[in-house]
Amino acid sequence: MQQTQISGFSDYIINISGQIYNRFGLEMKNERDRGGYTIKLTKSGENYKRRVNRLLYESFIGEIPSGRCVCYKDNNYYNIALDNLCVINKFCATTRTFTETDQLSAVNAYKSGWHIKEIGRQLLHTKPDNVSRLIKLNNVPVSSKNCYRTSYTLNHNYFETVDTPEKAYLLGLLYADGSVDKNSNQINLISNDIELLEFFRNQVDCNKEFYKNPSHNNAKTFFFSSERMKKDLIKLGCVPRKSLILKFPTENQVPPKLLHHFLRGEFDGDGSIYINNSKNQQVMVYFCGAYDFCVGVDNQLKKLGIKVCKMEKNVNIFRVRVSNFEGQCKLKNFLYKDSTFSLTRKRERFEQYI
Repeated sequence: MQQTQISGFSDYIINISGQIYNRFGLEMKNERDRGGYTIKLTKSGENYKRRVNRLLYESFIGEIPSGRCVCYKDNNYYNIALDNLCVINKFCATTRTFTETDQLSAVNAYKSGWHIKEIGRQLLHTKPDNVSRLIKLNNVPVSSKNCYRTSYTLNHNYFETVDTPEKAYLLGLLYADGSVDKNSNQINLISNDIELLEFFRNQVDCNKEFYKNPSHNNAKTFFFSSERMKKDLIKLGCVPRKSLILKFPTENQVPPKLLHHFLRGEFDGDGSIYINNSKNQQVMVYFCGAYDFCVGVDNQLKKLGIKVCKMEKNVNIFRVRVSNFEGQCKLKNFLYKDSTFSLTRKRERFEQYI
């Protein structure tokens, strides 16, 4: 196999497959990271960490021109064979790992009003600068102001107070499947049920589109940025990184007369109703969430005279279970009393089983 001395490191040999040997003929071990392979070399008593793809290119082809970088023809960072390497403009390098579908989604999202930050975080999982470059390469002008534009409509004051059944329901849904970003003003709702996303979008008077979320099994995601709404939601108990610390809302956050709407929203997000085939076709109804939240649900159901099973723990998530028929009937009547909206498939399941 063809091999040569590494440019700048005379004690080492590299072959066209990227394998490196020291002066004793022993193969050096590469280190793998997200960008490909690196290796530690020694020269004049000093240690150096180098990219294997750069060493390979410089040793066999020559110096890498200024403003350019070594990339992979097949976009596989771990295929470092010489015939898979090429040199391209650094400006273009960040877009090579995105498929044509990714690029089209990013451009369409930007044109429809998404922030550069939102596209990077939700669609491409990359830095805003990379998104900006990608969009420019697709002949769409981007200005510094447009990077943070908000061209969609939104009722920023929607959650100022919880005073309607719809607001109580959506707050419960956000407790379950929503999130408030800690480091930005972004608010997210992720769901496989389009009717939930459409109801939320209509209620807050927003005209943004939904997009598939690859990190959540391609569930649809709906999100927007609002400093005012973020502050209001935090006051209402929907805090950032809430999975393990979420608490049951107080009467000041959700009035008692609207609590059944709130719990219906939470149930439509994180609750479940199903038949347990291992227990003689017994119907099971669950609420799920953080410990403090589930304690609140447990107490509320007991106030209604609903018999609740002992709280169950599954890893870090707790479950409140209602398994007796009388309690399930009471729960059904409570949740759907004066209902203005509910998730169709779960309501139909209640009607079918109870």
